[in-house]
Amino acid sequence: MTTADIVRPDWRKWKHAYEVRLHEAIALSLNIAPENVVERRDYRNEDYRYDGAEGEEFARRLFVARRNPRRIRVLRQYGPYLAWVELPRFAAWAQSLGWQLPPELVETIHTDELDAAIPTGMQGRPSKGKDLIWAQFQRRVRENACKLTLDEEAGTLRDWYRNKYPKAQSPTAKTIANNIRADYRQWLKTRQPDSS
Repeated sequence: MTTADIVRPDWRKWKHAYEVRLHEAIALSLNIAPENVVERRDYRNEDYRYDGAEGEEFARRLFVARRNPRRIRVLRQYGPYLAWVELPRFAAWAQSLGWQLPPELVETIHTDELDAAIPTGMQGRPSKGKDLIWAQFQRRVRENACKLTLDEEAGTLRDWYRNKYPKAQSPTAKTIANNIRADYRQWLKTRQPDSS
């Protein structure tokens, strides 16, 4: 499956799906429409196989998720491989692993899951809410609503995060600035004509 062949999920539908099969959650985490994931039952091994067109990252994420049933809180399981999970909790867990997630999936995370799943990060480089803040920054870039200085933009994003997730520990504006610096500079270049 090439990048051009990938069909994106209909997020108007999927963001309201609270319970999903594990392979559907994995597909959504890669911004692939779950309906396009080809599943084949392997009766000899009591397993489900996928045709491999989803890519190595799909197989890697599925491998990791299958081996963490308590952390993703499997709701029900039929045999060793057919599991149902809560999409918001799965998204919070996936985010805690540092997986790149589509912004639409990040938005499904409830504040309670966020409080439980945000990693504390390393000293000087915390990752609390990093993907959420990055997704909000990308939304502001698309809407051309960014502030004209990096510090102002970082402060705006910090305030947004504190208002949206009041129970979560907020990163500092400096940490946010460090995390969005490269993307902010790229956005700034598109805003200012070349003066040379």
